Amino acid sequence: MSVRSLDREGRDRLDRAVAAIDWDEDACRFGSPERMRVAAWAADSGLVEGEMRRLFPDPEQRAVMCEFTGPRIMEKIVGVAVVTNPNLWNPGNLWDPRRATSFCGWLRRTATAVARANPARVLHGRTRPVSAWDDEEGNNPIMDGAPRPMPVSGNVETAALFDREPDLRVMRPCDPAWSRRWARTARTDAAAMGVLRRRLVKDGYWHRSLDRLDTDVACALLLAPVPERRAMILPAAFPDGVWRDAAHAYWPTQTGRRHVAESYAAARAAVERVALCEGRFEWHVWTELGTAMARLLAD
Repeated sequence: MSVRSLDREGRDRLDRAVAAIDWDEDACRFGSPERMRVAAWAADSGLVEGEMRRLFPDPEQRAVMCEFTGPRIMEKIVGVAVVTNPNLWNPGNLWDPRRATSFCGWLRRTATAVARANPARVLHGRTRPVSAWDDEEGNNPIMDGAPRPMPVSGNVETAALFDREPDLRVMRPCDPAWSRRWARTARTDAAAMGVLRRRLVKDGYWHRSLDRLDTDVACALLLAPVPERRAMILPAAFPDGVWRDAAHAYWPTQTGRRHVAESYAAARAAVERVALCEGRFEWHVWTELGTAMARLLAD
């Protein structure tokens, strides 16, 4: 199923949500949590995919251009290079949250401009069938539908969690066995969720800051798979160098898709490099990566 683009009402809601953020100097800073939040919203909106459908009716070409355009748009929102050379950027093309214009309008115009400027170079010799993105279980990051929302705590949606609880620390496991445990436990009764919580505590994944949350919400922050369109933004939250390398290696392990053992080994090796280079414990590095990923999940 293709990603459904927001309708007019949905675009208006997204514009209001972006405008409602307090865009002070810290929020406007490149790589800020607020910019990351907006990038996650943009990734889920389907607006980039919608423009690609309009410009490229051929599904094979559309898939290639979605893969090419999406990360470049996220760079322009967050202001941090992930896939391109920042020395070649035009600062005027980066998103300015203080500009009194529609965010959705900017997003659609920019996606169209990026796609129209590059199709011959990107598509030449690279067009592949859409099935090329399928994993072993038939999931496809280009054609998958929008993910289901996170659970809620009382009447408070998880989108406000890190605004209300900025000190939350979330050490998301990298072991695929935890993904299977979550799949078996999610949407079950409170007793099963309590058992899962005790296992997380026993294995050292539960930080005391999570005690302030309902058990199901805390477990979701730790274990729920992150939509791939959001997870791939993670490297922009970290400075260039070993931290960003670690984020690149880490995010594929958090999407709930089946990955070979080498993917998890690569993430562990990257975390070890950060710990060695910065003289920190590995649990600190895992927690920094996990907390940033949990923010992307909850926003």
